[in-house]
Amino acid sequence: MFVVCVLLSGNAMSDSPDTSAAASKSVSEADGANSDNESDANNFGGSEGTLDEIEVLGSRIGKSDLSLPANSSFIGSREISESGANSVPELLTQKTSVRLVGYTGNPSDGNLAMRGFGDNSQLRVAVLVDGIRYNRADMNSIPWLQLPVANLESVELIRGGNSARYGNNALAGVIKVSTRDMSREDALNITGMYGSYDTYSAGMFGSLARGDYFASAFASRFYTGGYRDYSESWANNFGGSLGYRFNESNTFTLAGNFSDTYTECPNGVSYSDMQNAPQNAYAATTIYECKAYNISGVFDRVGARGEGYATLSFNSYDRDIYSSSNGKPKQNNQITLSFSSEYEIEVASDWRVYAGLEAQYTDIFDWKYKDASVGTAQFSYRQEDSDISRVSIGAHAGAIYEITEDLSLDFCGRFDAARTSAQHIRREDRIIFTPPYYEVYVDEADSYDDSVWLKGLAGSIALNWRIDSKSSVYAKFDQLFRYPSTDEIALYQGYLPAQSIKFNKDLKPEMGQNFEMGFKHEGEHLRVNTSIYALLMEDEIMYFVSTTPGGDTVNDNLPNTLRLGADIGASYNLDWGGIFCGASVVDAQFVAGPFNGNAIPLVPLFNGFAGIYLKPHERVLFTAQANYTSTQYEASDLANDDRIMPDYLTLDLRLNIKCCDYAAIFLAVENVLDERYALVAVSGTFYPAMGRMFKAGLNFKF
Repeated sequence: MFVVCVLLSGNAMSDSPDTSAAASKSVSEADGANSDNESDANNFGGSEGTLDEIEVLGSRIGKSDLSLPANSSFIGSREISESGANSVPELLTQKTSVRLVGYTGNPSDGNLAMRGFGDNSQLRVAVLVDGIRYNRADMNSIPWLQLPVANLESVELIRGGNSARYGNNALAGVIKVSTRDMSREDALNITGMYGSYDTYSAGMFGSLARGDYFASAFASRFYTGGYRDYSESWANNFGGSLGYRFNESNTFTLAGNFSDTYTECPNGVSYSDMQNAPQNAYAATTIYECKAYNISGVFDRVGARGEGYATLSFNSYDRDIYSSSNGKPKQNNQITLSFSSEYEIEVASDWRVYAGLEAQYTDIFDWKYKDASVGTAQFSYRQEDSDISRVSIGAHAGAIYEITEDLSLDFCGRFDAARTSAQHIRREDRIIFTPPYYEVYVDEADSYDDSVWLKGLAGSIALNWRIDSKSSVYAKFDQLFRYPSTDEIALYQGYLPAQSIKFNKDLKPEMGQNFEMGFKHEGEHLRVNTSIYALLMEDEIMYFVSTTPGGDTVNDNLPNTLRLGADIGASYNLDWGGIFCGASVVDAQFVAGPFNGNAIPLVPLFNGFAGIYLKPHERVLFTAQANYTSTQYEASDLANDDRIMPDYLTLDLRLNIKCCDYAAIFLAVENVLDERYALVAVSGTFYPAMGRMFKAGLNFKF
């Protein structure tokens, strides 16, 4: 089916020429993104109110900072606009070798996975939006649909363990998202789209700057009927900001947004049905309705010798969970108050030091109603009540020492602690009814009130050597740490009945050691960004039914796991075109315990892409790329005795045409061959991924 969509995006093919404001969003830009953003601006920045010429950065791997001892990729606003992606997951899976693990068949929904993590991979990737941690305290996925792509300035991916600087969740990597910063210019961006499977979006972004004051506002609507039956999804987002620039060094911004989202998860099918009728489903096994509010204040400072930020954020996240097995929704409401700050300063010509503090309070209210009847009387009662709270704090400090002009040492240490408290009440089905009142008894065996403190240390040390002006190598060691989520300790919210999981204070934090070496080359034509690593994990938490001193649980610590892998990216660029490729290769295994020698589920040995782009005219860019993922074991198949998920190959085509200074056309066909495949399978049940998708769009800037 061919469908036409219109995409109007204001700053569609340019990065902001003024990089200082964007850089001030997070001091962590010092570790790589500043140089990338500045390079993009110099190469592609156009005058206000015009679209830039189509240029090529080196495609997927982006431009890396040779002084950064990490494998990173940077995606600027021009590349975001050209991609036609509707979400951060869709953007990253198109531009990098990061994988998506999802059940809905919607490429905008799911968990991102990298560095050999499969089940619950979202718990091992730290996500920062304008410096504010976006990860939930429980096992909920990142609410990606609350981040409209049209409002993004850049997305940076840092691969590998980074617990020391970025704290909890940063075992596999860090995703840093920056929203648009228009504090120094007036702009108006309008977005509209219509596509395959009744997919459409509409949006507006505007900003106004007057002297030292600036303001912005955005609104967006996304909808898809879904590739499969019962896979409808939509999101409404509204937000804005007000800011004041005290001087060239200090800025304060107050921002707020509201989102209203809806997601259906269709039932899984057999492998045969996935091949013959992947779109068919008989029901939505789970439906999520969510309303979220967020307000944040950000203070930025960029001085001659140092830069830093401080953020304070409040978030309310109210979600109703409808299950096909229960007519009444289960409520899952959360409030989170977060503070984070970091400052980096040059204390000597060869020394830079940095330090940061992060604190968060989360309160989760979870309850479920049940229909009941006594005689002729019918009513509903609260079958379960839960109140889970977490207080966490983390502090880190480090330094960068330039041993010589080309050799530098980067080291960092961190302390993390978290207190999780849970009170759960479950009521029996035994009811005494004396009109007009009724009494429901508490099930003492399946109720609890408990708490636990978890704490740990993380550290890193890295050596980076610039071989010459175009190449560098690095070696690093990371001591990793992650404390369990609230769900892993107490409740598995929205997935299993609470009575099947007790408070498990014996669950240990995950610990690990990451050894990594990398090479980068930024030549005139050839660009290379590659690394090899060994990641040894201890007490890794997995979905594993067992009996522990804390009670029956579906999450437990398992013996050691080992991941040996490589992340590879390269491109060769000429004036008229070029080639590019990227891959993640990882052998992830259990190396002790009852599953010794078995592969870790939901982790393919190979996941990568390769492609070519042609530029027959300065205003025309054509891209073709193939994506391949090898076989993998199904989710939770620790014994490796279920059916292996087959490999799959997809082909994508994209065409960008700049019509004039104010308009550009975007055309694409994704999954050209209409490959029938699944991103996840459980116990022989497959969840088909998106089929062939046609897109077309038109970009304007005012």
